[in-house]
Amino acid sequence: MNKDNIWFINKNKFGVSELFSLLEIKNVRRSGNFENEYLSGRYGAIPYINDILDRVDVDG
Repeated sequence: MNKDNIWFINKNKFGVSELFSLLEIKNVRRSGNFENEYLSGRYGAIPYINDILDRVDVDG
């Protein structure tokens, strides 16, 4: 996947969502492991998967 295809949404301290591309982040290698770096918090917009899954009935 190319860096121009990866977008993030992050809420600021006022609750306003900010949209930004991986292209806007400096020093990101083309061959980097984007998924692991994202999950480790390198790009911001850190996912809180457990919080979301607790609120959603995934079994239907």
